[in-house]
Amino acid sequence: MYYLINFFKNSPIRQLVIYGIILFCSAVFLYSCASAGSLEGGPKDTDPPKLNKALSSPNYVTNSAARRFEFFFDEFVEVRDPIKEVLVSPPLVYIPKAISRGKKVVFELNEKEELKEKTTYVVNFGNSIVDLNESNPLKEFRLVFSTGDIIDSLIIEGSIKEAETGKAAQDITVLVYDDLSDSILLKQKPFYTAKTDESGKFRIENVKKDTFRIFAIKDENRSFTYNQGVELLGFLDTLVVFADTQMVYSCALEISKPLIDYRVFESNAKNYGIIRQKWSTPIYSKLDITPVDSSDQVYYNYEGDSVKIFYVTDKDSIFINTGFSTLAFKTPNKNTGTKNFLLSETSRSTFISGLDSMTITSTIPIASVDQKKIGLVDSFGNKINYDFKKIDAFKIRFFPIADGFKEAFLTLNKGAITDIFSNVNDSNTLRYTIVPVENLSELILNISDLDSSRFYTIFFKDKNEKILNTFTSENKKTFSISLARLKPEEYNLEIIDDTNKNGKWDPVNWWKKTQAEKVKTFKIDGLKENWSIDKEIKYTGS
Repeated sequence: MYYLINFFKNSPIRQLVIYGIILFCSAVFLYSCASAGSLEGGPKDTDPPKLNKALSSPNYVTNSAARRFEFFFDEFVEVRDPIKEVLVSPPLVYIPKAISRGKKVVFELNEKEELKEKTTYVVNFGNSIVDLNESNPLKEFRLVFSTGDIIDSLIIEGSIKEAETGKAAQDITVLVYDDLSDSILLKQKPFYTAKTDESGKFRIENVKKDTFRIFAIKDENRSFTYNQGVELLGFLDTLVVFADTQMVYSCALEISKPLIDYRVFESNAKNYGIIRQKWSTPIYSKLDITPVDSSDQVYYNYEGDSVKIFYVTDKDSIFINTGFSTLAFKTPNKNTGTKNFLLSETSRSTFISGLDSMTITSTIPIASVDQKKIGLVDSFGNKINYDFKKIDAFKIRFFPIADGFKEAFLTLNKGAITDIFSNVNDSNTLRYTIVPVENLSELILNISDLDSSRFYTIFFKDKNEKILNTFTSENKKTFSISLARLKPEEYNLEIIDDTNKNGKWDPVNWWKKTQAEKVKTFKIDGLKENWSIDKEIKYTGS
């Protein structure tokens, strides 16, 4: 043992062991320090960048000739989506620069830009300036300067909502013109502009004292002019005129689908009796397509932006008025007429109740119905009485008049239905399941607070927005609707303030100076089986 100790005392191994012990103890010490607690950051930065006014270009300057403006902040920043977010009133001809460099934002006019004389300019950066780390936006930061002696100080503010739904319209461009001509919104950029926020509100500050016209559009291409037939549109009925002591002008607008600007893109009239067309825009507002010569027969149906026009004539040519133009076609030989006459079942369900119908739709307009070749029986072959109604040129509805049966079979024997070209249907039998009366509901709708000077068109719809019934009310403050044998499900009621009494909703039309018709929708909660429910609906015109 003595020799072993003495060996380690004078051996290099002794030094290595000592060094190893020191390193081990150091590691243990550092680990214990690290394990004693974890490092945590401070609270998340939620503050927007702060402007350093002392270093930045001055704001609200009159007689300004500056073309470059610099803004310094207390942290690193960036400018996001400047083309969308940065709005200049009056709008500029050329796109300006809005860029970030470290803690600085630079706004610079295009070298070709010529500013108007004696004009207050407002550059609204929206939410484009954000800090680099957390993207906190400096909301609605504005640069204001004037090329004249004064800074204009009036304000135009307001709100915009969707005419059809009543919802706040977000990201809508407001156009304010000092030129009052009718076509100005198609040709020229506005004098002032703004965008609506998420609540549909807008505010334009530093407005001059003048008379203005206000429009609202969904500016899809960021042109600051109206793209007719494509973009949503709204306008203020009255001119904006500030009273002598008035500082703020408040207004409300409604915006709706674009003006109809139908044009024919494609036409196919090679077969007698049918013209297939593709139009410039989907058909959402019904047009009346009629023959110029009343002795001709014309029928039509729509599908998206396509139209099928059916006709019967003995003349060499046929002239058709589409509502926006008159079409002329040479009539082909009658032997080229279509034979593709088909019938299809288009009821909302083959599970039918008293309100439902057995609905048959044809591919070609129907000329006649031979009821002797139509049969409706139950599963035992017993005859079921029915009523039938031709809804339009293409559709027939059959209404069973009986209770107590679970199934019904509608048979359309060959020749039961004849189309306008003398084609007849092939024989077909359709099966339906009848919902028992005790499983159905009754609904009584009592509508109050109607304007007795107005005409209303009322649509009763199922939960999928299919129209089940249509009603009208005129010169009444209240209106009641009784609906029996309803399926126990949800329904919707749509009330249109039908200004022109045409039985449909009409959009805004600037050229006729008419606003979009007001629409109100009411949800009817799910009905219960074998229950009669009274539903009170309070309608207000505003």
